[in-house]
Amino acid sequence: MNSLFNSLNRGPIFRLTHALALRRQRREVESWRSKINRRATVDSSVLVTGNLAALATVVIGDSTEIQRFGRISLGENPADRPQLEIGSRVFIGQGVHLTVMQPLGIGNNTIIGSHCYLLTCQHR
Repeated sequence: MNSLFNSLNRGPIFRLTHALALRRQRREVESWRSKINRRATVDSSVLVTGNLAALATVVIGDSTEIQRFGRISLGENPADRPQLEIGSRVFIGQGVHLTVMQPLGIGNNTIIGSHCYLLTCQHR
């Protein structure tokens, strides 16, 4: 049974549906990024994963910069309440990971150095 399941997962239909889902996710993130980049700068290499419906709860203030190679991970569980609010004139360095399972707020005039991890979750 397990070998049957693995062979189905690697089949062309699985690969096609997976590729289409990834394409749709990239389009949603690019649409969000273009709206945000009118007043703030989010580098194109910043990876946004998780519950993309929660992008509506992400608020980024004016003159904020999120540098390259970062990651914003939004909660996927129904019990999670991902909400990200970043103030104005905030600098987030390269390689910063923001894992948002519960509300996370970053105040105005804040600097977060490179390769930091900010998590609103815990190990179960």
